[in-house]
Amino acid sequence: MDKFSNDYHDYVFKNGKFLGNFEGMYRHSTDVPWHQDKTSYSVFSDIDLAILRQYRYNSICEVGCVRFRVLH
Repeated sequence: MDKFSNDYHDYVFKNGKFLGNFEGMYRHSTDVPWHQDKTSYSVFSDIDLAILRQYRYNSICEVGCVRFRVLH
């Protein structure tokens, strides 16, 4: 990608091809990708938090992120 796009979609798919340039997406897009800033406290997050609070975990794997990490 020669010129940086402000549209986060262009870093995931461009011209029908999967790019998966998530670092560039977060670095150059003008909007928060997938509107995470507006949906982070949606009902799904509330349900997830309620489930997590029921149990004690030694570690958690964040599946929805670009990098995997273990939280302690």
